[in-house]
Amino acid sequence: MSRALEVALALSAFIIVNLATAYYQPRITYRNGREWDGIHYHAMAESLREGHLPEGKAPFIYRFGLPLLASLVPTENILDGFLVANLIGCFILLLLLLAWLRIYIEDWRVRLLLIFLFLVSFHYPVRMSYYAPAHIDVWDKVWLVAGLIVISRYNVWRNSLVIACLCIITAVGAIFRDVVLVIPLCFLVVRNPITISWNPFRLRLSQPPPAAFYLPLACGVLSFLALRFILITPGGSYTFGRAVARHLYTIIPFDYVYAWFIAFGPVIVLALYNWRSVGRFLWERQFLLVYFILFAVLSYIGGESTYRYVRWEFPLVFVFIAKAIEERAILFKSPIFISILAVTQLVSQRAFWATPDYPGGKVTLLLLTPIGNNVPLLDVIGMGGREVRFIALCQYLLLSLLLVLYLNWRKKRLALVSPGRGREG
Repeated sequence: MSRALEVALALSAFIIVNLATAYYQPRITYRNGREWDGIHYHAMAESLREGHLPEGKAPFIYRFGLPLLASLVPTENILDGFLVANLIGCFILLLLLLAWLRIYIEDWRVRLLLIFLFLVSFHYPVRMSYYAPAHIDVWDKVWLVAGLIVISRYNVWRNSLVIACLCIITAVGAIFRDVVLVIPLCFLVVRNPITISWNPFRLRLSQPPPAAFYLPLACGVLSFLALRFILITPGGSYTFGRAVARHLYTIIPFDYVYAWFIAFGPVIVLALYNWRSVGRFLWERQFLLVYFILFAVLSYIGGESTYRYVRWEFPLVFVFIAKAIEERAILFKSPIFISILAVTQLVSQRAFWATPDYPGGKVTLLLLTPIGNNVPLLDVIGMGGREVRFIALCQYLLLSLLLVLYLNWRKKRLALVSPGRGREG
């Protein structure tokens, strides 16, 4: 398929999901649509529109980029300005995601399948932008995916071009969200310098990065410091260390596992089943290994909305899933397996229901997620009652076990029918 046709199909899906979501997804009513974190960003945008530099509580005040964009949109309601700014970000992110998947995934059908999953999930950028316009989880991913694309071109582009692009991405991205600083850290290991010896165990760098490789990190840090000391006035007693300590004290490990299922749905089983290939893929591209590890740690210590932080891994997890489909196409090509996985994925990502208002009604049926439109929002996003969280996690784990057992059975059956075909699957 031509690139133009692939982009056209992706944009058509983007338009359809936008129109459908605009029609059936009501905006959250809590705090007049400004919800929990959004109230801080709304206040920042109001200050900027009035010509004042914003003041506010950390860490929200550090996320300057989106409120700035929202303040520049000529709408009467600033929330509508956030919606426009985030939808622009969604459009850019869609194009970047397509470009990212084209680097590693050959089959256009698999790439468009991942685009579909990205668009229909209730907590991914498009649908969430209509529900909570002032949410901050679009533009950070724009800069993260852009940075990953540039680093992936290291052996294709000139070094000076890669470094220049990363300097721009990091400097601009840091004023949207400080996690973009992970990108220049990943760039430091783009030459795969990490080596391991096992007897005795030793982990070391075979070659230090050249001095020029630190330029993107320096640009990002300087940009963030300029924001911190010139453009904003942070208040409150927030410190990152204190926030981490509080979260480590309160987090329950099974909630972290549950967050991965909320973020990606049962389809993540495909990546887990293909874990050896995933490990080789990451080891051969150590900048992605560093990205994966850093965000796995940050998502654990980041805060209460763990599923939101786990979503930082989506560029890599999408590639893991796509490569599993490509590499094990024969094994996965079972009507029973595909039907069960497709239905449960759509259910878990709430493709059939709007995101409920806060606080919502009661849970009457729980099947990976509370079923229906009028259900408790906190139970939908994994922050509600412990009993609901535990039951939903058990359902995910049981489903995953059944899928893996079926794949193992099918693998043995294919090997018996056709030895060569079984090895391919």
